[in-house]
Amino acid sequence: MFLDQSKKNQWNNILQEYERQVEEQKQEISPAEVKNKLLTPNWYWYRYIDEQIVPLPLSRSLVQVAEPELSSPISNTSKLCISESSGLIVASTSSSERITCPPPPLMLPKTVDADFADILDISRQRRHRRICTSFSINDIPLQIDCPKVDPILRAGGTFRDYEIIWKPMSSKLDESCAENILSRCTRRMNNNEIMWKATKMCWFDDLEIQIESRFFFVSHILFTYFARNFRKISSQFLQMPVQKIDMAVLIRIYEWMLNEEKTFVVGQNLISFYAAAHWLGVHQLIKQAWSTFSADGVYDIWEINAFQAYIMAKDYRCPEIMIVMQSRLRKCFLPIVASWEFLEFDVNEVTTLLEQDMLCVNSEDEIFFAVFHWLNYSWTERKKHAVKVMQKVRFGLLSPWLRRSICNMPENDRIGEIGQLPEICSLIWEGTLLCQAIIAIGQPEYRRSRLVRRMLRDFEHKRITERSWVFCEGVPHHHDKKCARYRELTFESFKRFLHRLHTNSDIFMESLKAVPNKITNTYRCCIDANFCPSYKRTCPMAPFYRTHLDLDNWKYRN
Repeated sequence: MFLDQSKKNQWNNILQEYERQVEEQKQEISPAEVKNKLLTPNWYWYRYIDEQIVPLPLSRSLVQVAEPELSSPISNTSKLCISESSGLIVASTSSSERITCPPPPLMLPKTVDADFADILDISRQRRHRRICTSFSINDIPLQIDCPKVDPILRAGGTFRDYEIIWKPMSSKLDESCAENILSRCTRRMNNNEIMWKATKMCWFDDLEIQIESRFFFVSHILFTYFARNFRKISSQFLQMPVQKIDMAVLIRIYEWMLNEEKTFVVGQNLISFYAAAHWLGVHQLIKQAWSTFSADGVYDIWEINAFQAYIMAKDYRCPEIMIVMQSRLRKCFLPIVASWEFLEFDVNEVTTLLEQDMLCVNSEDEIFFAVFHWLNYSWTERKKHAVKVMQKVRFGLLSPWLRRSICNMPENDRIGEIGQLPEICSLIWEGTLLCQAIIAIGQPEYRRSRLVRRMLRDFEHKRITERSWVFCEGVPHHHDKKCARYRELTFESFKRFLHRLHTNSDIFMESLKAVPNKITNTYRCCIDANFCPSYKRTCPMAPFYRTHLDLDNWKYRN
């Protein structure tokens, strides 16, 4: 296409005017504008637009002045997000020629919330929505003729207002449930038998039970007959907390209700089924659970099994089961002390456990160090409970050196801090007097002074209930005090002993032997033919036990 001379002159005038305006703009540019001037050739703008990135000096101004036009070459994402990309990389990859101008500035990452970006896009689209496309609700013609609807549905009822009847696919629609049952039965049935047969076939399940996000339909009459705690409910919907009962347990219990079973096999889930039956109020299952707890043989729940049942009962919050199982912890007491669960006990659990008379220990020293082991685990929080738990220790049965060292020469600072408490000092002094009174009772009458007689009168009716004393041949502090292999128990040796129980607890419990009347009598602790007396002992006593004692010239006699 060729232009005539007049057209050419017109285009030349336009170009000259444009060049003149450009020169005037260059002369009017301020220093601030020169500082923020983009030093990137115009052929790199296509790369910026394609990758939706904006140079940092121009990002703020573009966001402020850019109109949210749909035809804008700059996308909304580029106005909000500044990608992490170097201008030098963009310039060098777009052209193989050497660039003489400085590269674009570095782009910094700036993340924007996705929800905010969506809301911004929607708002911009709403601004540019054509008003002519909107319509008014009043312009829609009103339909006078309503569609035909069932009168029952028009009443506004929900599915909870109707009886749910489940029928097999083979049954006829015009045949009632009673007729269907009678057609299958070979004998004449009463009305109650027909109703019970339909209930067992789950045809009249009108009670909906929800546990978390799971639903289960049961017969209202049958369920409330066994579950006495829910007999007063009148609603057709019941929501149960999962902390009280699990859906699998509920289904198993309802199957037991339908099948009329006399026994209820639960396997390893006895505690969970008992907790569910107790919460529902099913007395038959509660009685069966208690009979299982007291049975012998396969369901013999003692020692470690009782401790596991105790932990499960604690999780299901069954205090009556916890009390029963705690009374069955005897030989496993020290392995329990070595466990992590014992350290997590609260103060009431520890005091209740230490009140048991049948705990199998070799001496009251093990009880004392078990209590201190629990206190020492979280001393800052449990220091306030020191008096309460130490009151369960029978200080009259403690070894004399341990009872004296608590106040005078403690093994560590925390034991000394416990010994300085006034209540603990009173317990130690009372235990010492009671121990001396027991010794004085065994002396002849003529050797009792007036002070001894008055002391005996004060402690005449006081008795200390002994524990269930036992010993293990491989434990040094379990030997008889007159044996040369005997070693006094300290807290450090007690911790090493607990560490051994982590792997040898079963062997330890199997090798325990009873020692009746251990306080007043000796027992054969070693299997050697010749008894090794105490004066042949080569290992000295611990220094905090030996202090203030004149044992250098002391000789033990057989």
